Amino acid sequence: MLLKANQIAGNVGLAGNLQISGKIERVFGRKEGNTEKYGDWSFQGFVISDETGEMAVSLKNRKDSLKKDDVGKTITISSKETANGMLGVKIEEDEWENDKGEKKTAVKVIVTQSADIKFADGTTTTKAEAQEPSPAPAKEATRTEPVPQLDYEQIRKDTIKVTYEYWREIVGVDKIAITDPAYTDLLKTIIEVAGKNADTLFIARTGRR
Repeated sequence: MLLKANQIAGNVGLAGNLQISGKIERVFGRKEGNTEKYGDWSFQGFVISDETGEMAVSLKNRKDSLKKDDVGKTITISSKETANGMLGVKIEEDEWENDKGEKKTAVKVIVTQSADIKFADGTTTTKAEAQEPSPAPAKEATRTEPVPQLDYEQIRKDTIKVTYEYWREIVGVDKIAITDPAYTDLLKTIIEVAGKNADTLFIARTGRR
């Protein structure tokens, strides 16, 4: 049964031995994905026209797709005999929400894997290309040069020397009384920076190494 565009809206739920034919007016992008409940899924919408108007068509869970270059071609889509009868073309009312959350409905011709698709020029639909996964970020190069060994003992001694000389320059004397608050501050600073040890205490008390 060849259906015309003006017959689609009044035949929601119709399936079986059906056929549609017309010129491709618009082709939309193919979408695909996977869900735990339904497994792999895909669909691609397009619009064809005949002498009575336009009809919305959707390729559902098919392994082929249309390209933008197919616009303008005449296409014929037919149900095909299977072990379960004539399958591949049916009319359904599709419902979805747009970006604003508004519910939209449209009557569409649903074309499944069982259907036969032919173009008037003898070409066929294109096998759907698997979407490439996003490339993993490049790993940073592994450092291979040897890590320099630091002389922590020399660093400690230099730190003590610089700390004490800085204090001596600010205070202006080589020695201060152990009860002087400045002495306590200096001792705390040296202990925090260089670590509490015998050399630190000796320098803090005498000003000599």
